[in-house]
Amino acid sequence: MPLVLTENDATESGISYSDLTGSIYQFPKMYRRIVRPGLPFVYYKGRKAKAGGRVPQIYFGSGVTGEITEDVSAPDRLLCKIEHFKPFRKPLFFKRPDGSYFETGAVRRGYFQRGVRQISQDEFDSILSSATALDFYTDSSAIRYGLPDQNFEVEQFAVCHAVKLLQLNYPGTEVLVQARNNPGYDILVHSSPGPLYVEVKGTRSLTPQFFATNNEVNFSSSFASQYLLMVFYAVDTANDKFQLVQHRGAIRPALELEPIQFLCRFPKNVAL
Repeated sequence: MPLVLTENDATESGISYSDLTGSIYQFPKMYRRIVRPGLPFVYYKGRKAKAGGRVPQIYFGSGVTGEITEDVSAPDRLLCKIEHFKPFRKPLFFKRPDGSYFETGAVRRGYFQRGVRQISQDEFDSILSSATALDFYTDSSAIRYGLPDQNFEVEQFAVCHAVKLLQLNYPGTEVLVQARNNPGYDILVHSSPGPLYVEVKGTRSLTPQFFATNNEVNFSSSFASQYLLMVFYAVDTANDKFQLVQHRGAIRPALELEPIQFLCRFPKNVAL
């Protein structure tokens, strides 16, 4: 299940944590059973200000949990690496305009006292789409490739839905989201008889077309029998709609590849 990771400027108890936003999250061992690698999460900040007083409660970013290790400087705490961190362009208030909570359990007294909370996929998707909807901009020069913020939103959407589908198709197995710069694939499924490497692509286009790196194409060839490509297209994040096409095996020659860019360098013997 997705998580909410709290990162406060100050706490009611006065206890402080050695967090590095977007890189490292420190948490008590009591949460070890729910904080596992490969889980999508949103950052939450509580109402207590560092200098005293109160500030608005907000969600301010999202990401995926990574490797978890012991904190040698604090035996009662653990450290979690943060992958795929993306700050929201504008903080999202913790309640909707109609006064309802994004986290349905928040109606219970003391709910926000927990520093780490599990939320449903629907709650996570709602927070992410609402945060994205706060800020739009267009750039005609970026239409072909997609805007960075839009790309990330669609990417997160596709990966989250891929995880849900893989968990249904491979019950009882580990489905782990990899670091964003992982070479060749996005999700590792510890299936039998061997691992399954899953590459996830997402696009708002009404046809299943996408960009792939040379490394991704080569990886699919090297591990063809263990490779799955999941392409989410006609993605509508606001209404949680998409079309999906899947392909097992190497990308080339099964798919049509069209080179549209070249990496250009000056020869070493040319004076600059």
